[in-house]
Amino acid sequence: MELDKLLPKKDNKITRNRPSKKEYYKEEQEEIIKKINDIIGINESNNVIYLYDIETDKGIYDKILLLIDDIKKYFTCSKWGFFRQPDSTVFALIRILYKTMNYQIVAKPVLIDVNDKKVRTTKYVITKFNVISAK
Repeated sequence: MELDKLLPKKDNKITRNRPSKKEYYKEEQEEIIKKINDIIGINESNNVIYLYDIETDKGIYDKILLLIDDIKKYFTCSKWGFFRQPDSTVFALIRILYKTMNYQIVAKPVLIDVNDKKVRTTKYVITKFNVISAK
């Protein structure tokens, strides 16, 4: 036996015959991100959200849960913590969706006034992060 036949080739790459969900459902994924932007109030003039607002607003939670079936259909999400851990928050889902779609999320702890009380929460700034792929 020849030793070259037993050893794997160095340039041996696994190729996919079908496109990934990221390639195949690109428009649908963008639509889901637009819907989430509308739900949490993100637009070109406002890219800041507070964790307190998301956790306390039951409407945001309900609207995002309505998108779960579409998210499972259009994203590769079997390993996401939101779906694997039953006690995950809805913000975990929002954060992983933005990261998957190449958004940059910067977190900063802040104090906000709610009904004349100081509440400690986290301020998130969400910006689109353009990735240049080298082919």
